[in-house]
Amino acid sequence: MTAHIIQWNINGLQKHYTDIHRAKALIQPIAFYFQETNLRPNTTFPLQGYNCFFFKNRQSRASGGVAIFVNNLFESTEIQIHSPLEVIAVSIGLKTPLCLCNIYLPDSTNLLLNDLNDIIK
Repeated sequence: MTAHIIQWNINGLQKHYTDIHRAKALIQPIAFYFQETNLRPNTTFPLQGYNCFFFKNRQSRASGGVAIFVNNLFESTEIQIHSPLEVIAVSIGLKTPLCLCNIYLPDSTNLLLNDLNDIIK
């Protein structure tokens, strides 16, 4: 069995609803990585058959944000990361455990090496 993971800078989950569901049906990935989800802080985007993990932009407007959706046939757990970056990480229980980390860096981000080192600690 081939395991597919889809990475997508989607620039808005809501506006790509049909495309996401088409990819889900045709490819049946074990996980989706999305950047620029553009969800407001109190908004969710359920995807049937998938466990959803979100990091939403700290602003009140819908911008930025990352998400990882893991097929619920696989055990998945969020890995806590303390970082000023827009980042989320998930552990997936495969035969060999897999760690997925999703980072979005807006153009205005002042990226420091310490920020990246803090993520992989």
